[in-house]
Amino acid sequence: MTARLAHIFRHPIKGIGSETLDKATLSPDGALAVVRAWPLLTACADDTDSWQKRRNFLQVASGPKLAAIRSEQLGDGQITLSHPDRPDLTFDPVTEADALRSWIAPLWDPDRPGPARLVRAPGHGMTDIPDPWVSIGSLTSLKALSQRAGRDLDMRRFRINLWVEVL
Repeated sequence: MTARLAHIFRHPIKGIGSETLDKATLSPDGALAVVRAWPLLTACADDTDSWQKRRNFLQVASGPKLAAIRSEQLGDGQITLSHPDRPDLTFDPVTEADALRSWIAPLWDPDRPGPARLVRAPGHGMTDIPDPWVSIGSLTSLKALSQRAGRDLDMRRFRINLWVEVL
């Protein structure tokens, strides 16, 4: 069996947006650079600067409209977000978190705890477990799942970093 790396995605903001990359550097010690570096806590989560479970942050699983967000990490630390129903937003996560919360609000279910505070993830990013990791998905599995679901499923919905295609 031969496989090739078909797609690389990173997610500068945990659960919000994805960015397509042409290349990435991996090391045995950590996740991709700038992956899930900025999680957005919900109003009911503990306000800490340590690792937390993903349920404490805004995420696609709880807010399906977030899946359509595209992100781009700029060289100066700013992040640009785009969504079909919102004007583009370029902001500095260190100093302009209020701009992100305002931009996200119309996309978020008002019956769920809303966005509270953008935090800087410790070390390697706010992955779903306290240790650094890279998620790998199979396009063959995605195709089989899409067939079972009776519709094409967008790979970005799964928040995978590396998508592999069997040749």
